Order: sequence, then C-alpha cells, then structure tokens
Amino acid sequence: LEVNNISVVSYYCSSVAMDMKQQFNKRLAEIVTEKSGNNVIYSQATYDKIVNDLLQIQTKGACSAGDHNLKRRFELLIFGEEHKLIRKRKNGEIRRIATFEEMFSIVRDAHSRIDHGGERKTFLEIKKKWANVTLEICKIYISYCEDCHLKRKKKIPKRLVVKPIVSSSIMSRGQVDLINYQTMPDDKFNYVMTYVDYFSKFCVLRPLTSKSSEEVAHNLLDVFLLIGAPSILQSDNGRAFVNSLIAVLKCLWPETNFINGRPRHLQGEVEQLNGVVKEKLAIWMRNNDSDRWSLGLKFVQWQINISVDAITRQSPYVLMFGQEPPVGIDADLIPKSLLNAPIMEEDLQCDDDDSCAEGTASNGVESALSKAASGSSCQEMEFFKSNQNKDDDDLNDRRSTTTELAD
Repeated sequence: LEVNNISVVSYYCSSVAMDMKQQFNKRLAEIVTEKSGNNVIYSQATYDKIVNDLLQIQTKGACSAGDHNLKRRFELLIFGEEHKLIRKRKNGEIRRIATFEEMFSIVRDAHSRIDHGGERKTFLEIKKKWANVTLEICKIYISYCEDCHLKRKKKIPKRLVVKPIVSSSIMSRGQVDLINYQTMPDDKFNYVMTYVDYFSKFCVLRPLTSKSSEEVAHNLLDVFLLIGAPSILQSDNGRAFVNSLIAVLKCLWPETNFINGRPRHLQGEVEQLNGVVKEKLAIWMRNNDSDRWSLGLKFVQWQINISVDAITRQSPYVLMFGQEPPVGIDADLIPKSLLNAPIMEEDLQCDDDDSCAEGTASNGVESALSKAASGSSCQEMEFFKSNQNKDDDDLNDRRSTTTELAD
C-alpha cells in the first residue's frame, strides 16, 4: 500500500524507529543530569573539547592536573584531519569513546547483530569496540525495543529431571536434527539440517531438498571434513535414522567410526536448538523482507555461533576456534571516507619489506591504512600516543554509578 508514493509500512517502521530514538535519548539525557559530572556519557561538544585539549597537550605538554588526568585516561587516533578519541589502551586493544549522539545507533546495531539478544549479550558485543557504552545504557535501549517485546514467550514448564548428557571435549559428541519447512519451501529446499557440537554449542545449518539419509550424510561429511567428526553421533529423529547416517558415512569415509548416542529429547536441561533456529530465521526473513530462508540460514548460523552463552560466558565460536570472530577491517575505527573505495593489499605496504595488512585487525589501523588514506607514505597518518605514567583509571570509572562490567 502506498500513499503519495510512500510505502505505508516503511513510513510506519521509520516512525516507530524515530519514536524509539526520541524515548531513548530522553532517558539518556535524564541519566546525564542525574549523574551530573560523574558520568561517562559525553556530548559532542565535550568530546570535541577533550580532543582539542589532547592536541594542545601534544604540542605544549601537560600543564595541569586536568591535563595529566586526560593523558591517563585517553589517547587519540589521528587520520589526517580526523580524530578519534579512544580509551587508554590495555594489552593493545583499541576501544573508542562514543558521544551522546552516537549511543542509540551503536546499541541498535550491536543489538541487531546478535539478533536481539539480552542486555548482557548486547553489552559484551559493544564492549569489544566501545569503552563508555555501559550495561545500563543497553538496558534502556532494550526496554524500548519492540522486537524484544514481541518475541518474549511464556516460561516453559520444567520437565522431569533426568541424568543430563555430558560432553567432555570439543567434537566428542554431536547432534543432527531436521526442521520441516515443507509448508514454506524455498525453491527446491524443504528442510533444514541442524548439526551442533555438544561441548561448544557450535552449530552448522544447511538447507536440504529432502530428509533422506543420503542427503543428510553428504552434508554431514562436508561439516566433518571441515571441523572434524564426533565420536558420538545422535539425533532426535531416532537411533534407526542415526544408524542409516552412519552406514552412509562409513561408505563415503571408511576411516570413521561413530557411536550411536542417546537422543537429547529426553533431556529436560538441554536447549532445543531447532526452536532457536526457527525463531531467529523468522526474524531475519521479516527484517529483510525475504522468503529466502536458505540464504537466511547462513546469517542465523553466524548469529548463534557468535552469541555469548550464559553458562560458559563464551561464544561457541571462541570455544571452537580460540579467538573472537574476525569481521574484516573495523569500520568503527576508520573514517568513512576511507571505506568508499576499494583498498588493495599493496596499498597497505608500509615499506619495501613489511606489509601492514595482516596487522590491521589485531594491532590497530593507524599504520595499516596510511597509504589508503593519503595515497603516499605511512607517515601521513599519525598515531598520537600521549607520554604518560601507567596509572590505572579504573578507580575513576568505578566511582561512576553508570558502570561497565569488569574486563
């Protein structure tokens, strides 16, 4: 439906988003007033003043206690004429300081990336890049999030307590199940295969045309040859189904041997991954206005694997691979002008022998992107690091009632 060439749905969605932003900013402004000078939320004007003060300190040196306090708490990333304020680095990590005006979009984007996870998960996602977006700010945003209110469900009654399935290590036990999408086919695809490693909860999702043992086994083979095969294989579809899978897998890969495991549908404490997949896939299809769930599976798989688990306090990705998931160059640290054109690896050469490209993600972008920014030498992009005593600013942070969780 369109009125004056404007989609009514688009107009409604934009109106809801605008109203949500206004409510969020209003509550955030109240917090700033309540905390007075003892808060970590900076207006754009205050942010700019801190940047200018640090530039003055760089030129003239620290002349007052306030100057020394700024040096102890902050650093500057300087890209030509652009400046990014960051928290004084610990262990080489770079975390930016956000302004009041940026808070809404930062929390919104992080909350969407983890598919509307809870307050703590949203905070942990933001904490990777931003130093002053607190758990309290995440709670405020989620309290206004319509999608979160819509997907809240009644608590499921507790089942009979039985002996839980225990997995001792990664890839020791895996479960494969099927989700029926025959009522919503995507071209030739009618089913979703879910495979999950019990220990890490790392999952793999694949679209299937049928639920035949041959097709499921061929998809499992791709997974096993990529991340390894489990010792125990189980399924809610029954042990006869698992036996047929093992038979096909043995034909395709004779070296493998599997134990037919106890299905988890008897286990009241084990989360049903299928329900999570269906819920997240429905959200992806709605948000992207698409019925191509076979494509959405890839993003749902990513969202599940990077979400922090409440029990392990780690994401399945970290438990499986031992590091945070890389997502290319960190766009939050780079001026948007540098991202408008393709950046070639040879353009990131700092000198004749050493390449900066691989260090971009882990060691900061100041050296790696210098040639991309200026088209010439690395020296044209500076990294300003204030000379300072290595005093810890955690005491100042703890005095703020708007606090972050401990690192």
